[in-house]
Amino acid sequence: MTQPRNPRTAREPSGMTEPQALALLRQNVGVRWLSSLLTCLLVGGAMVPLRALVFDDPWGEALFYGAAFGLVMFVLQLVLEWRRARRMPEGAADWKSMEKATVVSRVGRDVTVRGRRHTVVVPVHSGWSINEGDALWVGPSVKEGQPLVLVRAVGGPLGSSVHASAGPAERV
Repeated sequence: MTQPRNPRTAREPSGMTEPQALALLRQNVGVRWLSSLLTCLLVGGAMVPLRALVFDDPWGEALFYGAAFGLVMFVLQLVLEWRRARRMPEGAADWKSMEKATVVSRVGRDVTVRGRRHTVVVPVHSGWSINEGDALWVGPSVKEGQPLVLVRAVGGPLGSSVHASAGPAERV
């Protein structure tokens, strides 16, 4: 006889459990300073030998160019992170549960999501990496009239795992 599955901890087609989806949501609610800093240090640091060896700049000038480029990239990435974090619904870090759902279709930035009881259209800010048939978690639940957050186990290449809605969900 098989053991009954616990719905909160059973692995889903989305590749993660509900607690894992909630943890991923909490990680993406605020501004991710460390990842911005590490990315910009890597990019700025890569520019130093590029300028010095490929473009034959003196090492001091290449170091200045790399630092300036890294600083510009850091500020740009922080602005983008701040905009992403600001789009999250109020209190998303405090959610205790999410609902399993499936993407039925995507037309432009409108993603149609089917949950247990409802099917809604969610306008998202950047849904280009969401595809039809994707299994995901929706917070707080699939209902019309409220902003939702879509959470997937893996984002696409350059795509995010967490997508905030651009407005309230509408019933289909």
